Amino acid sequence: MIARTIFWQAVFGNAGKYDKAATITLLLFAGVGALLGAWINEQRLLGACEGSGLMLATLAGLYWLRFATGAATQNSPANAALVPRLTSHARSAAIMAWLLTMALMLPFCFSSRLGVLSFVLLSIGVTGAGMYRAGREDGLVVAVLAMLLYVVAVNWPSLRPALVSAPLLAVGATASLACGWFGLRAAFPRGGEAHWALLDKQRKASALDNLSNWDEVLTKDGRRNRVYSFLLKRYGRIGAGKSTMLMMGLGPGMHSFHYGYVVLVAIVLGLLVKPVAVWLSLPVDNLVNNIGVHLMGGVVGLVATTAIRFAITIRATAGEQALLMLTPGMPRKPVLNRELGRRLLGTALTEWAVVCLTAFALVAVWGGDRFAFQNTAMLMAACLVAAGFSLDDYARKADVSIVGAILLSAWIAIMLFSSLILVESQLTWWIMFSAMLGSALLHIRMRWQRMMQAPLAFPAVRLA
Repeated sequence: MIARTIFWQAVFGNAGKYDKAATITLLLFAGVGALLGAWINEQRLLGACEGSGLMLATLAGLYWLRFATGAATQNSPANAALVPRLTSHARSAAIMAWLLTMALMLPFCFSSRLGVLSFVLLSIGVTGAGMYRAGREDGLVVAVLAMLLYVVAVNWPSLRPALVSAPLLAVGATASLACGWFGLRAAFPRGGEAHWALLDKQRKASALDNLSNWDEVLTKDGRRNRVYSFLLKRYGRIGAGKSTMLMMGLGPGMHSFHYGYVVLVAIVLGLLVKPVAVWLSLPVDNLVNNIGVHLMGGVVGLVATTAIRFAITIRATAGEQALLMLTPGMPRKPVLNRELGRRLLGTALTEWAVVCLTAFALVAVWGGDRFAFQNTAMLMAACLVAAGFSLDDYARKADVSIVGAILLSAWIAIMLFSSLILVESQLTWWIMFSAMLGSALLHIRMRWQRMMQAPLAFPAVRLA
């Protein structure tokens, strides 16, 4: 009974609007994908799994992370001392949550080219991610290694026969069980100093749920402030414009070069992929399909994060904004929202353009065909929607419309799926691309009007 209570509270106890919106959206995508996959593929079950597997696996991963965080928090040293056998119940709940998580990932594994190997690697990755969320940083290393091995197995068919052989699968399954056995005890220790030592690491890991908290955790010791300090010193010396200094006053994550190093790393690695593959005598044919598909998912996440960070960070720096309002040279109240909006949107669009150029350049370097360029263009048009999320009514707390988020996500998904199916027809594709681009621009326009008609942005959330 206690194990079920821990499981239920950890997963659903404090689910907010964003959690509900993500759940409904992923389930909707999974349903639509299953229907489309079954319609396109003659093997109905395989097609349905191909269409819904990734969405279901993502949903399972999100709830697994929620559980690992919540269960580890409930199994605190103080609670464990007060509630008899709490640690044992937490471990039982973790086993049940792990089994349910892997059950939701079965459709993805069934449709994967790696078959059983994908299930083994995912099981190790899920265990490692859960360990990290519970405060064990070595779990993150395990999860990353499992992911890298999965990418290698998918992208280089010549290695696949060896990796999916019975002896290696047996070794992998044994390693998965051993990782689970160790992870269960490492994540839920029975009191002692090891238990207390996990608390700070748990808070650091759970800070990933909130970008402003994450930024605060990573910058509290100055590790990521060097670029910000350099820019602030330079802007002060040259007398930079008011809008530039306005952004700098909102914290280390708000300047235009915050994600520049990520794009630089992507360019360097992207340029090295082909020569390294040739040097290792690995197949380099169709690199866009073999590697680009996986990297483009990271592109979507990067572009969305760069735009959404503004809305989160502004609401997290109300104290700084109160001081900014007292400084000479600040934009006057009637034009503050317009100046701020221009700077936010300009930064988001600049970062989008840089990522866009990077994606097209890598496709060209890898020898992509016309379809690869078309798919990249459609994806980047969809990413442009994220720029609108940098604009909002910042005088009030964030309020997400579940229905609006679902409709917008469904529309983007339908357009992307349809463009992949109808990519052969040039006229049809151009119509769909224009519709996607128009939808993104309309979304930006609506969010801009919302911000311009809102009360004064600073200090944020004062009307909540």
